[in-house]
Amino acid sequence: MKRIKRLATVGICAIMMISAAIIPASANNHNDEDFTMFQYGVNSAQTRYRAKVDDSSMYMKATYLGTSYSAYAMGAKSSSGSNENRCDNGYIFQINVQGREYFLNNWVNEWGYTYGAIRCGRLNGSGYASGVWSPDSV
Repeated sequence: MKRIKRLATVGICAIMMISAAIIPASANNHNDEDFTMFQYGVNSAQTRYRAKVDDSSMYMKATYLGTSYSAYAMGAKSSSGSNENRCDNGYIFQINVQGREYFLNNWVNEWGYTYGAIRCGRLNGSGYASGVWSPDSV
């Protein structure tokens, strides 16, 4: 009888420990997507609109930086960019260090938009920039 109680207690403890170790999956949209900007002499560019799930910062990393540029958050009501609006609240980032990770402040969700993009303007030079970005960060 004592052995059965002991085995039951150990079993219940094991189940509790396993249950406590299960961590819910993150549901935000933080998967990186490639971008290339400022090709063919254009001075402004934008990523495509992607679903913005939470109020985390947007993420951008230039893996190649042939020119420095400014970057700020845009919000929209659809992936096509309908009813788009700047959602940077005055926070404009200068992307000028190749390989650095930038976390862009934004108010996309807070201002009622469900899609986010990053709009950029070339600051100097004539090269292009490429890297990865996501509308939500971890």
